[in-house]
Amino acid sequence: MSDLDVAGQLIVELRQHAHLTQTALAQRAGVPRSVLSAYERGHRQPSVAMLARLARAAGLKVGVVPPVDVARNAARFVDALTLVDAASWSSRPDPLALPLAWRA
Repeated sequence: MSDLDVAGQLIVELRQHAHLTQTALAQRAGVPRSVLSAYERGHRQPSVAMLARLARAAGLKVGVVPPVDVARNAARFVDALTLVDAASWSSRPDPLALPLAWRA
């Protein structure tokens, strides 16, 4: 599937999800219906800005998500697990043991 096809399919899906016709979405986005149709059919490549504009016109919130540093987050998680593992479990009371006052 080409980039043109992917962009076109994305526009079709967001338009259909919003229950809009091509004409309605084009009017909301302020673009000619013929341009929207060309995008959907993969005859024209929309810019990222145009994709965001069409998504907003279809009622979606559009924003930038900061990149996730998976390696850094994984290292932090391993550090946290290491700290938990290093904690002295023998000094902690048994959570299932009865309090001394309740013992016979």
